[in-house]
Amino acid sequence: MRVANTLSLTVLLCFLCDFVHGLYLSSNDRRYALYLIKFGYLRRSSLRSSNGNSYVNDDTFRNALINFQNYVRIGASGMLDDTTKNMMEKDRCQTKDTAMGRRRRRYVVNGNWSKKHLTYKIVKYSSSVSQSEVDSIIFLAFSVWSDSAGVTFTKKDKGRTDIEIRFDEIAPRLDSHIFGNTLNAKTTIITLNDAIPWSQDFTSGVPNLFQTAAHEIGHVLGLGHTDVVGAMMFPVYDLSVKIFSLHEDDMRGVQDIYSKVDTVSYPGRYIYKKNTNKLNNNFDNFKTQITNSFGNIPDFGNLDIPKDFFENGF
Repeated sequence: MRVANTLSLTVLLCFLCDFVHGLYLSSNDRRYALYLIKFGYLRRSSLRSSNGNSYVNDDTFRNALINFQNYVRIGASGMLDDTTKNMMEKDRCQTKDTAMGRRRRRYVVNGNWSKKHLTYKIVKYSSSVSQSEVDSIIFLAFSVWSDSAGVTFTKKDKGRTDIEIRFDEIAPRLDSHIFGNTLNAKTTIITLNDAIPWSQDFTSGVPNLFQTAAHEIGHVLGLGHTDVVGAMMFPVYDLSVKIFSLHEDDMRGVQDIYSKVDTVSYPGRYIYKKNTNKLNNNFDNFKTQITNSFGNIPDFGNLDIPKDFFENGF
């Protein structure tokens, strides 16, 4: 019994010691700790509650702030100052910036498709932007990635596709709006916020549909966020800065992914292969029928049809 009591006392003392060194967070500042947790800078277990109050280990919180401040290129003070709060309150992509404890390059690779031709369809259009304008903007958003990735994209109006795009209302966070998000499932779904007053004026401080769509397509292709300010995959939106082309960091990231995908891919490849096989089979049947009708005849050989219409992809 004495051993058990001693052990319980030791555990209690360790907890109190950690509690004493904990940093008290007001109800207003607690949301900034939750921000750091949501986007990968702070472990959820680091935030503790007691009697309605929130606490976090001082050193752990300071390190999380420094990592965030370095990531978004503001002064790395380790303090929850006004500059840091303002950055956290900006509109941003809702995908995590980093994985805890993982060494990382500037760009982050989260995965890839095993092919280099992808199809997409727009299943729900914007209520404020015309259908033709949406079609053009989405086409341009895919095209900006195509050369660097070596991936082609084809729009379909019906049938199953690799990617679906829809405009739906997305509930805002307490302190900012969400422009879009990407869900990777059997079919990858890009949702663009239909409540946003989209603009294509690159000089105004209004959310830009092309920039948001191109960012989400970067996620579709397998890229995470980068800490390079000015890159398409930088997570925080600065509405005074419009990005209409890929940064070198974006290009390196997507090339790193798809330079390793050794496959031939182009629009209509499945149909070409299917018809090629059908033609070869028909020709073999024709030779058999001729032989059966006339006996042995000179060998016709085989049809010399290229294995792929575009042997190196399109």
